[in-house]
Amino acid sequence: MRRKRSKWVVCILIAGVAALLLALGAPVAGAATQTYDGDVIRMIVSDDTRPGIYVKPSTAAGSGDPYIQQYYAGSAWGSVVWLDDGAAWSGYCGSYHFAGSGFTPVSNVTNAVPGGTEIVTVVDLGTTGVQLTQRFTHLTGDRFVTKEWVLTNNGSTTFSNVRLYHGGDTYFGNNDLAYGFYDPSKSMVYVRNLDYANWGIMGFYANPATPADRYFQGNYYTCWQHLCNRADLPNTVDANYQDAGYALEWDRSALAPGQSWTIQAYEVWTPGGPLQLLAPGTQNVASESTVTLPFTVQNLSEEPLNLTLSAAADTGWAASIVGSTTVTVPANSSVVQNVQVIVPAAATGNAAVTLTAAGDAAGTATATLTVVENVDVAITPASVNFGTLAPGASGSQVVTITNNGTDPVTFGTVSASGQFGIADDTCSGVTLAAGASCTVTATFTAGALGTFDGSLSIPVVDPLLLTRTVPLAATVAENTTPPVPRPLAGYSTVVVKPGGTATIRYRVTDAANPTTTVTLQILTSASGARTLVAAQRATTVVKIIKVGTRATNTNLKTSFVCNLKAGVYRYHIIASSPSKLVGRYQNGYLAVGSQPKAYIQGNRSVASGGTLTFRYLLIDPFAKQARMKFVVTLPVKVGSAPNRVVKVFDLGMRPTNIVRTASFRCTLKPGTYRWSLRAVDTVGAIIRSGSNVLIVR
Repeated sequence: MRRKRSKWVVCILIAGVAALLLALGAPVAGAATQTYDGDVIRMIVSDDTRPGIYVKPSTAAGSGDPYIQQYYAGSAWGSVVWLDDGAAWSGYCGSYHFAGSGFTPVSNVTNAVPGGTEIVTVVDLGTTGVQLTQRFTHLTGDRFVTKEWVLTNNGSTTFSNVRLYHGGDTYFGNNDLAYGFYDPSKSMVYVRNLDYANWGIMGFYANPATPADRYFQGNYYTCWQHLCNRADLPNTVDANYQDAGYALEWDRSALAPGQSWTIQAYEVWTPGGPLQLLAPGTQNVASESTVTLPFTVQNLSEEPLNLTLSAAADTGWAASIVGSTTVTVPANSSVVQNVQVIVPAAATGNAAVTLTAAGDAAGTATATLTVVENVDVAITPASVNFGTLAPGASGSQVVTITNNGTDPVTFGTVSASGQFGIADDTCSGVTLAAGASCTVTATFTAGALGTFDGSLSIPVVDPLLLTRTVPLAATVAENTTPPVPRPLAGYSTVVVKPGGTATIRYRVTDAANPTTTVTLQILTSASGARTLVAAQRATTVVKIIKVGTRATNTNLKTSFVCNLKAGVYRYHIIASSPSKLVGRYQNGYLAVGSQPKAYIQGNRSVASGGTLTFRYLLIDPFAKQARMKFVVTLPVKVGSAPNRVVKVFDLGMRPTNIVRTASFRCTLKPGTYRWSLRAVDTVGAIIRSGSNVLIVR
């Protein structure tokens, strides 16, 4: 104890008498200190927000067992808030702070909440007009405390920057010494000591809807210096066993009059044992959505742990392990195991999602999800799979978020986990009006070979805290199979008038990738002639249509205005996979000019077994010949549409653009039929006449 007191004396000399009184807990007028004794956690909160947390070890958690302090000196802990009014920064605190002012107590009360208790403390930040509401909540049975802070600007000054720190000097399990870790999936700093028979880990992490901007774990005095000097926390942890502290930092660019800023986080003390399973904190979720929950699997022992993992929800919602269900956790290390939960459309109430580990050690951890109904946000697509990419390749996918509700929705900072990233973000910090949309581009750059999973986190911060997640997946492999683009039947030749709209329908087959990048090219011959003949090669590109990213293995359509002169052109379909493998279709024709037309002599009558003679005409500006067939369909009523084909008379190749006569012996049974002319010319154009009535007597 003497050692720490001497260090604080040095700090106090730097800070002055006012800070000395605050650091020693000098009483301040206001509401009384509030104390809550739960089943395993005791909370003590002073009227200036300064907390003390006491926890029972997992090995002695009975009603008569003592609570053990977790902060040095009981309450060497707290929040520091810095405000920038554009001219200068001012700092405020409810704990050890050396250069600013103390919080001014307003109220401090204890309330019962469903399943537990909360202590709500309200303080003013000097004369700034900014008020801080702190809410510490514990639910019976939990070994964590939910911590929430709401900063509300009730004044007339717009603050251009706001910063809130929370943390202090750890005394984990009545032990002043610990060493640290960081879990990026939860923005969590945490420590462990050498007594893991009674204690697991002590950690502090943010609600994913309000992720921390920066973190620190290391020497306790260095921690306080960062907070009190308004330094950017350095995003470091110290693996050395030492007199430790930790803190998280949240930053906001502006807080205008009338605005509020909500931050939520959790502090946890896990049971003893070599295997530690840590669930994310309680979260709000939307019905008909997919949620990705990052569970931390920590090995405190000196030997690797081989584990088999499973997940389940007590409501029967689909819950599954993302990736492999078997994992090896190295000694004194951790891994993050994502659990994907599908929330049904009609879901209500709460769900407990449990991760279970078996094998070299056993344990469970449970996250609670609460369905909320007053935020209706649609996300398209609901998940993103970048497919298979070769090392060094990259992919991107635009995700659209739409407010389908009747009230505005405000988003926090969008983030991506794992090996994934974001670009072109128009959602972070934005308030969407009813019916409005914003977009975020998810990205992936392929490095090492393997399968990768992550998620895009889209936090809602108003009217409540809610995080929507978009599952992300990608595979990195030495893929050598390019996509295969092909036009649909009847679209190998497309006919369009000059200035008209041409439509090409096609499909890109690619078993390895769900998307492809499509480009259409229109080409003429090397000589520049507009009409191609068999001996000419289409090599000169006259038009490029950049279609963009499209789904593979499904029918597609691309339309464009054709401003080419009359003639016959080639078209190419070029499909590029995310791994930059390219497939081409090069045998398409684009016929620019009047649409070919076919005519046959009108309604006819012929005796069964007799000979039918008739005239026909095929007008075709692109070809001198066409293969022609007369098609007869099943007997139908006059005036109805043609039905099943019952007879085809193949005339073979015949000249176009001239009236011709044809005859055939009618072997059809008596009845009423329809007949028409169908032709395919030498450039691939498909021509059909109208259908006429054929009466067989």
